[in-house]
Amino acid sequence: MNAASAINTQFAGLLPGLLGIELTEAAAERVSAKLQVRAGLCTLGGILHGGALMALADTLGAVGAFLNLPAGARTAARPPRYGRPRSGQKAADCWPW
Repeated sequence: MNAASAINTQFAGLLPGLLGIELTEAAAERVSAKLQVRAGLCTLGGILHGGALMALADTLGAVGAFLNLPAGARTAARPPRYGRPRSGQKAADCWPW
């Protein structure tokens, strides 16, 4: 089983698997995936929801980071400070432990 297939198996039941994100390549140098656009992932206007695109991007970034970790290292994301902004900016941070 290649790395992409092994990770796809681990995605079953998790958000990437539930969304239908399928890795097609997973190596330290490149991570590729596909996501089938379907009604359940779209906005009322019938276009792919930005959250689905962000989940796709975040998944590829996470897999790429994982595949480039030195032995014994791990990743963790600091949760963003959620609120209900009406103006200004929101900030989020992410760094390796």
